[in-house]
Amino acid sequence: MFIGISCNVLKSLQHFCSAKGRVWVFISSRYQSHVNKRSYYSTCVSTLSEAKLRDKLQVCKSSEELVKKLSEVFTQQGVPESRLSAEYIIATCFGLSRKQFLHGNLSLLSQGEPFWSTLVQYSIRRLLREPVQYLVGNWEFYNLTLKVRRPVLIPRPETEELVDRILQFWKVVLRSGSKDKITRCLEIGCGSGAISLSLLKGWKEFAGDSRNQLKVTALDIDPEAVSLTRENAAIVLENEQKQLLDIHLQDIATFSLNKYDFLVSNPPYISEAEYQTLQPEIVQYEAPYALLGGKDGMDIIRIILRGAKNWLKKGGTIWLEVDPSHPNMIKDFLLKEPNIGIELLQVFKDMSGHARYCQMMVI
Repeated sequence: MFIGISCNVLKSLQHFCSAKGRVWVFISSRYQSHVNKRSYYSTCVSTLSEAKLRDKLQVCKSSEELVKKLSEVFTQQGVPESRLSAEYIIATCFGLSRKQFLHGNLSLLSQGEPFWSTLVQYSIRRLLREPVQYLVGNWEFYNLTLKVRRPVLIPRPETEELVDRILQFWKVVLRSGSKDKITRCLEIGCGSGAISLSLLKGWKEFAGDSRNQLKVTALDIDPEAVSLTRENAAIVLENEQKQLLDIHLQDIATFSLNKYDFLVSNPPYISEAEYQTLQPEIVQYEAPYALLGGKDGMDIIRIILRGAKNWLKKGGTIWLEVDPSHPNMIKDFLLKEPNIGIELLQVFKDMSGHARYCQMMVI
């Protein structure tokens, strides 16, 4: 997700990203690479015209036939996760969620021109490797349905695990008898608002009896991300929860100091070398600043760690989602810069067994 960084870092990322166009994976893990090297640095082009695609699809009489046919088209054209793509697109054209759509085999006989026109347009966009999340316009994250749109980073399942670990940690803290009435959180790089909004919703479920309230300050340097977070907050938060969220278009390099209880970030952490091998679903669509973390992927992480002592209370915790190569690099960094006053407490693995989440503390 976008985060505020120093001007020099930002300019270097901008030069790198504008010089070489690349894209990323569709639904599968944010961190899978080497999947489709034939599209390396290239812009995807569909070999099907709208007219030919329409002819292929309009012979179908039922939704099951249509899913099968569109899946075949996507597979032939090298689109990953072809059946999922077809199911989401067709469901959206019916005005249904994928879950609702899969409950029945629908007839196509009564579908008029608007249905077929939308279906063909969405399918062509998917053939051009636009992520299906942007086509659908929303995505599920931690029991929330969030609006998504380009170029804001699409929420990934790995980040749900980060949210869950934070909530589990604070559930224990509050049940141990914390007397604080307010817990303050700073999110750096809010993107669609997935982390901040999930924390606010999840907090209420276990903290109600303690009367402890979570207050979140969410920062991003991208106006699109700030706008999208505000839209999602208006949709998923109850009125009293909306008062507990502050959203700012803000560079962390100039962020005014405050003392938060914890900081969370899913920063750009893909290295330049890995970024050059990723698959074509991102460069034309998802913001490169939300992914690229410099030569070793650690540029933004270092900025966050150097500034954390200014933003957090003593004993405040830092929660980061990182690349599996980063925990050891973070250990070395903290040893070399002891004056920043950060201790690495734990490293957690994701659902695939990769070291993905770091919990740290201001000392």
